[in-house]
Amino acid sequence: MIEVYSLKASSWSTIQGFNSGYINGKLVVFANGALHWEECYRHRLSASWEIVTLDLAAERFEKIALPIYEDGCIYWTLGVSRGYLVACCNYDEPNRADLWVMKEYSIEKSWTKLVTISSPVDCRGYISPLFAEENGVEVLLKLGGEISLYNSRNGSFKRLHSYLSGDFLEFQVATYFESFASSHFE
Repeated sequence: MIEVYSLKASSWSTIQGFNSGYINGKLVVFANGALHWEECYRHRLSASWEIVTLDLAAERFEKIALPIYEDGCIYWTLGVSRGYLVACCNYDEPNRADLWVMKEYSIEKSWTKLVTISSPVDCRGYISPLFAEENGVEVLLKLGGEISLYNSRNGSFKRLHSYLSGDFLEFQVATYFESFASSHFE
């Protein structure tokens, strides 16, 4: 059961229509007026993945196919960069990830592989996309418990900040662009 609270109506409503696999409710991204989660279906020894969306205006669920990926993908993470939906396919062997950008929202054929990232040997955790330049040369990543800048030209990582201290085990990051345009409409 999914319940949504409306600040405008000051009330809760129940949204019907979701009856699928496992959704990682901790990690959500907002793009094109909808919330997006990666969804996993477990099948005995394998898993299949797709994106579940919740259109906030229409209050309905939809699904978006992830790009076609190689065998060995063990976990997907989502992000938004420059207004585009971004998906990162984390592979188990070797330690690497493919970063994909959806050029036309909700059009499966518009997934474009931006860059393949080789994870550092000491990396613990999955790679999550935070921001990518249009050409994919520099990519801002959540890399386990760190925020790092990846340079695809030379394969280097520059650690910007580490969050692996004390009892703080998980964090979420959002990127934004400042603008003179107001997002509040009357």
